Amino acid sequence: MARRSRRRGRSKRGSGQVAVGVVLMAGVLLALGFGAYKFVETRRSHVALDPGTYCPEEGPRSVTAIIIDATDSLTLVQRTDLANQIERRIAEVPRFGVLEIYAVSPVEDEPPQPIFRKCNPGRGGEVSSLTANPAMVERDWREGFQGPLEAVLGRMLSPGEADTSPILDSIQWVAVNSLAPPDRSGLARRLVLVSDLLQHSSELSFYGGVVDFAAFKDTPYYRKARAPLQGVAVDVLMVRRITRRGVQGQKLNRFWKEYFDAQGAMSLRIVNLSG
Repeated sequence: MARRSRRRGRSKRGSGQVAVGVVLMAGVLLALGFGAYKFVETRRSHVALDPGTYCPEEGPRSVTAIIIDATDSLTLVQRTDLANQIERRIAEVPRFGVLEIYAVSPVEDEPPQPIFRKCNPGRGGEVSSLTANPAMVERDWREGFQGPLEAVLGRMLSPGEADTSPILDSIQWVAVNSLAPPDRSGLARRLVLVSDLLQHSSELSFYGGVVDFAAFKDTPYYRKARAPLQGVAVDVLMVRRITRRGVQGQKLNRFWKEYFDAQGAMSLRIVNLSG
């Protein structure tokens, strides 16, 4: 009888050791599985970026182009309200969406290049610590995106004067250069125009009064200055000029609404700035 008891004792100890081994093996398998999952997720969510612009190497996910008409100075109230309005629109740029900022200027003399061109790298709170480094993402946003952007806007919104205000030409150039390239046609695209909408160039000037758009469509200048804005959402941040009250009114707004509609814009919103 004593021998059988010893055998049973050894059998129980053996069973216990097997159970411990199974538990340990299961733990190892779980750890390996989690590691493999994390590796796959990291590879899947990783986006190769251009280090200078934070844009994905395969191209941005959306396009927001801002044209600032700084050919006339702004009051303090206008600058403050404008900064707030632009900040709201920049906050709507999704992660890896590109933001490009242009100034209204004569295109024929020298085609304007983006004064600012970077993709939104995202905020630290938008990424998982399992697949990214939130602190590094936040640092890139503050030092590489927000800081340079604020510096550019500060310079562009400072008081300034210019002899001409070729708004139509600038819209056309930005549309062709930033919004209409084939590799961007399927992306969400937005044009933000900051202007008093008072076109003033040798071909067309509203300083003496606004022309009727239907008549303007029959001119050679219109055929020359048409802009490909099909599928583009347009926001106009309208700057009021005390000296141009007689021109800035319903007829001016109607001209630009008909203009953007004729260019194929998906939508148009005009916001009157304070001041």
